[in-house]
Amino acid sequence: LLDSMKRLYQKDMMIHTQHWDRSMADWDNAIHIVEDYLSRRPDYVLMHIQDFFGLQNPVPVSISVEPPGAGTISFSGLNIGSKPLQGKFFPGMSYQLRSNSIPGFSFDLWKPFQSNETSIDFQLTDSMDIVAYFLPGDLSFPIQLCEVYSNNRDAYDTGDWIEFYYYGSDSLNLEGWSIIGDQHHLLYTFGENTKIKPGQRFLVCEDVERFKEVFLEPIICFGNLSQGFSNNATLTLKSGDGEIKKIVELMASIEWPALPEAGFSIELKSIVDDTGNGANWEISENRFGSPGLPNNSYYSFHVPSGRDSIFTSYETQLLEFISSQDFYQDLDHHNMAAISIKELAGPGHMFMGETRVEQGKIYDPSDLVFSPQEPFSSSSSLVYSFIDKSGQESSDYTIQFNPAVNVSQEVRENFRLYPVPAKEFCMIEIPPDHLGPIDFFLFDLNGKTLQTLHSKNTEGTLVIDLAGVESGIYFYLIRTNQAVVNGKVEVIK
Repeated sequence: LLDSMKRLYQKDMMIHTQHWDRSMADWDNAIHIVEDYLSRRPDYVLMHIQDFFGLQNPVPVSISVEPPGAGTISFSGLNIGSKPLQGKFFPGMSYQLRSNSIPGFSFDLWKPFQSNETSIDFQLTDSMDIVAYFLPGDLSFPIQLCEVYSNNRDAYDTGDWIEFYYYGSDSLNLEGWSIIGDQHHLLYTFGENTKIKPGQRFLVCEDVERFKEVFLEPIICFGNLSQGFSNNATLTLKSGDGEIKKIVELMASIEWPALPEAGFSIELKSIVDDTGNGANWEISENRFGSPGLPNNSYYSFHVPSGRDSIFTSYETQLLEFISSQDFYQDLDHHNMAAISIKELAGPGHMFMGETRVEQGKIYDPSDLVFSPQEPFSSSSSLVYSFIDKSGQESSDYTIQFNPAVNVSQEVRENFRLYPVPAKEFCMIEIPPDHLGPIDFFLFDLNGKTLQTLHSKNTEGTLVIDLAGVESGIYFYLIRTNQAVVNGKVEVIK
């Protein structure tokens, strides 16, 4: 709530602080005071309770169910259900745990107490992670096949993968275990010291390297598979001695969901569901599936971004698409996979390496070189987009190469800067005929670039945040479709 209010009012504060002769540092300090209060308040409430009743210092306690959904827990009268609980509780007191299993499962063990009783009392002495383990009522092995991805996209795809969930109470050594497809075809054998902890998901992938280019989170994955799952309707997990631990016949009846569109996985709705019943499976929320996540979750990747820019049309220009971070940005930290050339116009030529780029084609990541061609008085332009390793494509961006423009004093004066002197921010009025893509650069007296701003300005005013700029004289440069304008700004704090 505080963060949303901060975002809502922050721009207005830049104006109000200037009007009332305050600074954005005052605003930041006030926000910090509220943040500090909100972070400290819960602990102070516990301290008041502790002092009043003479209790020991509270300690963190977590309580969870394995597998999720197999049962519920009551903690000293507090019905926790099946969702994990994390909180602080006072040691030196007696607490009670009760478990209740769902049909098809039975209670197995409390950890760390190593008790098989469904109800226990215990004395809390220190921080503790409590887990209630449940096992299938038919005594089958506590491992579940929970997601399958095999309907691949044509490009920027991870390859096939399958996900398991292990919910036994002790670590599992998969050394020598194997995954078998149709007609007893060996798809994968687990190597030495392949250990899985209780409550862990793990994947077996067709191509681990490709998978990790898309999913950068630390997901446990093994591979590579001898072939994909696309042609295997039956998947079997066998232990090292050949015992079948899990078998699933995919798409074996009409209850199974229809084959998803390219890029979507099929997921088990709940870890405790019967994998043999097609009605218990569903299509993933998006085309990435949910590897490493609960199956009702999904990855919400951001599209990458580039930027518009303006250069002269009479000089050779190097556009550092991959050599710097000036153009390509990706909040998910996906690497660039390709550059799509949407439109080319004007006499100038553009190259990636030795290849002259063409409109409508997609190229491997590379810097771009603009080679000016006569007539130099004509403009050239490039419309492009970036594609990241997950296949996400950015919006279209335009780079213009314009002829030199002489800036008259009259034009320069139309770019009015205020307030003078500036304090926490300044505003620059942009003349109507210069609206559109704008590059702004702020330099110190030694020519060092302190700030850059690339804006699709359509409102006539460019706001420059000077909160991190010390008192002094600075130079600025503004580049628009029509002109390159420079000037100076004085900052006094």
